[in-house]
Amino acid sequence: MYSRLGVNANALINACFVLTTVGQFALLFFGATLLLSRRVYKRSAALRNLLVVSFFSTIPPYFLIYTAAVWDPRPPFSLCVTQAALVNGTGTMFSVASLALVVDLVLEIRIFTLSDGAARNRNVMLTTAPYIVFLVFSISALALGITHPDEVRHMPDDLACSLRNTPLNIAMQITIVLALMTALGLEVYAIIDTLRARHNLTDLRRPSLLTISQAVRIVGFTCLQVFSLIISVLDIYLDSPSLHVVSIVYQALIPLATFVILGMTRDCLDAWKALGTFAKFIRSRTSRSPVTDFHVEITIEKEKWNGDSDPFARLPKNHIRVPLDGLSDTCSIA
Repeated sequence: MYSRLGVNANALINACFVLTTVGQFALLFFGATLLLSRRVYKRSAALRNLLVVSFFSTIPPYFLIYTAAVWDPRPPFSLCVTQAALVNGTGTMFSVASLALVVDLVLEIRIFTLSDGAARNRNVMLTTAPYIVFLVFSISALALGITHPDEVRHMPDDLACSLRNTPLNIAMQITIVLALMTALGLEVYAIIDTLRARHNLTDLRRPSLLTISQAVRIVGFTCLQVFSLIISVLDIYLDSPSLHVVSIVYQALIPLATFVILGMTRDCLDAWKALGTFAKFIRSRTSRSPVTDFHVEITIEKEKWNGDSDPFARLPKNHIRVPLDGLSDTCSIA
């Protein structure tokens, strides 16, 4: 079934599954940090949506592993056609979500002021575009798979079922290529525009400029997808076992790489450092005994009254000594 993956095919499959799972938890941790921490800067709706899409896109390729059918050459048709449809939809959705992030960044550095309604409409369009593309391709793949069941297969050496429909696959590849090339073009434009603006004092009054960190991260993230596309295309047209293994491992690393590229910012690192310090403080507090025993010793001294004067004037001050057992200080109440 997995002869091209080598003699350790089972170990390779498990390693890819573990890498993807670690990346999924890392994306969840990053998303929780953005939602719950007050130490991080507010991210755009397009970036938050990209994290959701990135997490969701990692689930369908491992349906056969989740259902323990990865070694079955003929999985149940309902499972296989569902996985093929979702894989087709999420592949294009991920690229369009990346393009939406780049478009949002370019608009952010070029537009001075937007009304609340215009800003809301822009966010709605950028966040819904990936899901519209997902619905188009997944529903198309599902319909073709149901009407042409012979095209839905669990191919040898593949971890997921696929739909062998040439027109749909070409349309999907064209969509991904157009999205990635457009994103790269906009990124180059944003970088050139920022460099020009830094030498023009009149442009410094613009709302914002692209920082070096933003440029490196956004270009790196797009290149991550471009390399994934190149490897996938080469794997389809070249019969190379080693290239097939590289393609599988590379796909498994994408969630973790997404977390590293987009999540390793200074504000997030500071928030995680503060979280670690707080957790250490809580552990140190809970390691102490919650109950402290107190030993109270009360000593009262009184002089004898001879009846000639005010009795209260003859009584000295009452001293109460309270030694706190286990502590270094003693409390004395007069």
